[in-house]
Order: sequence, then structure tokens, then C-alpha cells
Amino acid sequence: MVIKTEQLRCTSLNRQESFWLDVLRGIAFLFIVVAHLQQVFICPFWCPQLPSPERHFGWFFYQLFPSFFLMSFFTLSGMLIYFSCIRNIKRYGVFKGINYFFSRVLRVFPPLVFSLIFLMVIHFILEFFGFSSKEEFTRGDEIYVVRNTLTYEWKNIVGSLLLLNTMMPGIDSPILNGPLWSLSHEFWFYMFGLGFVYLVLKNKYAGIIFFFIAFATGYNLNEFWAYGCLVWFIAFIMTHLIYNSNQRVANSIALGGSILSLILWIWFAMHYTESWYEYRISYIFGIGLSFCLPPILRFVKDRTFSPPLFLKAIAGVSKFAYTGYVLHFPFFVLVFVLTNKNVDDTVFRFLIPVVSFIIILKLFKKSPQKRGVIKMLQK
Repeated sequence: MVIKTEQLRCTSLNRQESFWLDVLRGIAFLFIVVAHLQQVFICPFWCPQLPSPERHFGWFFYQLFPSFFLMSFFTLSGMLIYFSCIRNIKRYGVFKGINYFFSRVLRVFPPLVFSLIFLMVIHFILEFFGFSSKEEFTRGDEIYVVRNTLTYEWKNIVGSLLLLNTMMPGIDSPILNGPLWSLSHEFWFYMFGLGFVYLVLKNKYAGIIFFFIAFATGYNLNEFWAYGCLVWFIAFIMTHLIYNSNQRVANSIALGGSILSLILWIWFAMHYTESWYEYRISYIFGIGLSFCLPPILRFVKDRTFSPPLFLKAIAGVSKFAYTGYVLHFPFFVLVFVLTNKNVDDTVFRFLIPVVSFIIILKLFKKSPQKRGVIKMLQK
């Protein structure tokens, strides 16, 4: 598929589209944060996600629910990067890969560097108080602990800074900030998009060849990166089809892809007790979302709507969702480690994660990410 610059009709998101994308991103962020609150603070004493003979589909779905929202980040990213590429082409007359590259670097690295500095400060605090493994902060009655060790390896810190964590053998995300894996994956989605758009505008066959070579290489390095890239790329292509091709054809593809994804998701769900299906079912959800979300966004483009206050608040959360995402998990671990042995009352055990959640929202509202995610991705 060749993107013909003279035929491109969309150049920017209008206010309605931007608002709903902000709402979706805010919802995804909030659910992921709440899931990590539950994982860090509640699972030590009540953890229905743990495998058991009585485990049924309801608990399986409960466990994977946050990963569905993570997939929505990949879908939204694919759509927004498409708009970013179109603006790049419209502004310069051709696709300026170097401008695209530096806009992505400036998008990713400031919060990433800040998160790694924040992480090292947390490690210093834990070492100062003598916490290095679960024996120092557990009481003995926990049924699950989010981290058994609190030490760090420099190769993982440096690897994460270079966005190679989980992408290269032997390099993992820092132990206190596992969610950073998705950041490295998304950055390489960006680079995948850079190569594809640059080549497909030159020669469609070169773009197709690049797609298969890059996808196969990524699959060999980390098959889950390849699954996520497929979610991202389908959202990218579907956004192009919905905004720049025959609407009937584009909507038919969206409907067909959504139905096939739903059938495949049901098949995976029927085999939820098998780990192979369990680890991949969220990506099937993401693929289905990538087929159906672009036409829904196009549908609301010209619809006037006066959003209620709670939706405006959720949209506001998206302005710091990225920075909050890369910082919240080590903060939760720090709070749990410092309070676990000192809090016995059930009420206080409930209040600690609630207060931590409020602190996260207040703290990251004033974080380095000063601009809304939509504006940043539209640069």
C-alpha cells in the first residue's frame, strides 16, 4: 500500500477526536495503575490470579483485564503515529525521516531518563533502610509478593536507557520497574514505522519486503514484540484506510477484521487453562481493537458532544499518563516495602494503596510531561 501524498485528505485531529483519544488513554492508564495497586498491595493477602484447581474463567479474565488496556495503548499509538507521519509529509512535501526520528526520541527519552533517576533514588532509599530481599520486608503470611529481590543490575539499567530491555537476549527491565518493557517495545514500533513509511513512499515492494524482514527479525528477538507490533501496525494501516480510501471498502475490512478477531479471541478464551493461549489472548484483543477503533473515531469526528465533567477529568489524566506509567510501579513497590511490616489493621491496609493512588495522580500531574499526549504525538 503506497501513501500518495497528493491524495492524503487528513492532516490533523479535530477537537472531538482528540478528546475521545484522550479519554481512552486516560481510562487505560487508570486501569493499569489500579491493577498494579492490586498486584502490589492486595495480592499478598488476596490473590485470585494465582493458579488453582478451582480457577475459573472469571478469575482468568480478571487477571488479563489490565493487559487488554495495555493493548489499547499500542492501538492508540499506531493511530496517532499515522497522523504524525501525515503531518510530516504535508509540512515538508516529502516524508522527513530525520524529523520523525527526533520527534520520537524527544517524546520517549525525557520521561524515561527521569524514571531511571527516580528508580535509582528508590534503590538508594531501600539500601539505606537495609531492604534487599523479601525476607527484610515480608511478615511470613503473604501468599504472593510482587518482587522477591530488590537489587538491581547495571546492564538492565543501561539496557533500559538504550531501550533494549527484553529486545536483546540477557537484557531485562529493571526489577523494580518491569512495565518499562512496553516502552522499549513501543519505541521499536516507532522505528518499524519509520522504515516502513520511508520505503513504501519510495517503492511499495520495498516497503512490503521491509515489513516482512523487520517483523521476522523482531519475532526472532522477542515474539511478543512482534505480536504487539502487529497490533500497532494494523491500527496504523486501518487509520489510513478509514481516512484516505473508499469508506465502504474500509468499513468492510474493519468489520471483517473485528469479527475474525472476536472469533479467534473466543477460541483462545476456550483454552484459557493452557498457558500458550493465556499469554497471547490480550494481543488478539488488541488486533480486534485496531480494526474497529479507527472507524469509530472517524464516526465521532463531526458529532458535536458536550462531555460530562467526569469524562473531562479522565481526559485530563491523559496529559500525564505516559510519565505516570513509567514511574508509578517503583513508587508502589517502595511504599509497600516500607509499610508492610508496620501495618496490621485491615482498614489501613486498604487506605495505603488508595492514598498511594491519589499521590500518584497529584505527583505526576506536575511531572516533566507538561503537554498532553495528543499534542506531543502530533508534533
